[in-house]
Amino acid sequence: MNSSDNTIYRLSPQLVASEISGETVILDYEAGKYFGLEGVGSFVWSLIQQQGQVSTDDLCEQVMATYDVEEQQCRRDVQALVADLKKNGLIEPVA
Repeated sequence: MNSSDNTIYRLSPQLVASEISGETVILDYEAGKYFGLEGVGSFVWSLIQQQGQVSTDDLCEQVMATYDVEEQQCRRDVQALVADLKKNGLIEPVA
């Protein structure tokens, strides 16, 4: 893969998440906020949840194996999603 990103992420510990009608609903009970993810976003969330810790590169590989998407587009989209999840405190890098 081009432009490798081996940063490992995990879900932030203060979250509660559930899948409801194909959407992942995430509650940050400390901040009193909730978030929703659908489609590929929900798929990526489930990968992080199932694996515990995962890199952006690994997420891209698994998204490309599941969805019909080219590598460059996948990388841009997954990196944007990861940045948004991180900005909102939903995931954090593993130290």
